[in-house]
Amino acid sequence: AGLAALSARRTNADLGRKGTILLASVAFFVGALFVCTCGNNANLGFAQLLFGRICIGIGCGLSTTTFPIYVAELAPSEMRAPLVSMAIFFCVFGQTVAGALNALLATCSTPYWRLSMGLAILPAMYLAAVFYYLPESPRWLVAKEGNITAAAAALQSTRSPGANIHAEM
Repeated sequence: AGLAALSARRTNADLGRKGTILLASVAFFVGALFVCTCGNNANLGFAQLLFGRICIGIGCGLSTTTFPIYVAELAPSEMRAPLVSMAIFFCVFGQTVAGALNALLATCSTPYWRLSMGLAILPAMYLAAVFYYLPESPRWLVAKEGNITAAAAALQSTRSPGANIHAEM
């Protein structure tokens, strides 16, 4: 996760905020799928588990670094700090819920670790489905593509109809 967080600067520059978060959701999905379906073979099962955990780490590093930036670049200036704080809070809250669920499932007589790892597929699919319909970051559209018209349209799509976005542009 740490190395992915460090590389997020590059993926954000190349793919944009939206593209990076979609890539993170794919990494989460693939990682959770590999982890929850790994076999009992000592060598192959361990390799599959390791690959899945690395994919989940990549998704975690990319998303936790990029999501607050995306929120900050789309939020109105008067709501930016509370929205970014809420985004970070919900990332940590989600990690806490996952940890509590893992602790609860660990107390069961049957090992449910595959279930707890497989449940990560659900937020990954939700994240991809939601971000598919959200606009790209206006800042990235201007910086990478020089497309001020698309940036204005992306910003306007997150504001109420008739809102004046020219001061923010």
